[in-house]
Amino acid sequence: MRFVEFLELLDAVARRERSEREGRPIDSFLPVLERLGVSAAQWEETVQVTSRRFARELAIMEQMAEEARRCD
Repeated sequence: MRFVEFLELLDAVARRERSEREGRPIDSFLPVLERLGVSAAQWEETVQVTSRRFARELAIMEQMAEEARRCD
């Protein structure tokens, strides 16, 4: 993936997230995925898995910080 393609994908994801909060789909998202050879279903699954992993890691970090505060 070229850097420009990455930026286009990042922009499309941000626009999609914003539009979902507003209840509107983003039409420009699919062409970016098509150019990268990624299906919408593959992208959705990747985003969902990554989001779950991030949330899990964040929770672990918060637990570690809380434990460190108790040990001080």
